[in-house]
Amino acid sequence: MSASYPADAWHTFYGRGVWPTGECGDDGVMIEGADRRSYAALSCYLREERQERGLPEDADVKRPRVRRFHTECGCTPEQHAKHDQNGAGVCEDCKHWGLPPCEPELYSWSPELAGINEPGLPVLWVDW
Repeated sequence: MSASYPADAWHTFYGRGVWPTGECGDDGVMIEGADRRSYAALSCYLREERQERGLPEDADVKRPRVRRFHTECGCTPEQHAKHDQNGAGVCEDCKHWGLPPCEPELYSWSPELAGINEPGLPVLWVDW
């Protein structure tokens, strides 16, 4: 698990990283933080990247939550060796499927909601 936001932000507005979600931002957007600057970054992203003056009608602004970011699948070396021996297309032992090293080209990070008293970082998540 990473103790920082993913490094591959597509945009930065008002000092906040912005990551479109889904293919080419079709699913929504995730924004670093959960304060006024984060909401300003959302407005700027909508205006400059989507040419919209406000949220789409079907937008669902999630309550700001703390998320944990994973950059590796979570398999042990033994599980990887077994996976490589079997030649299977998918490692069923992955805690965080789609991440390297099991899937080196699918995702670069994966967010999950952090539990109470678990470390994580606040994000503003918007689905549309």
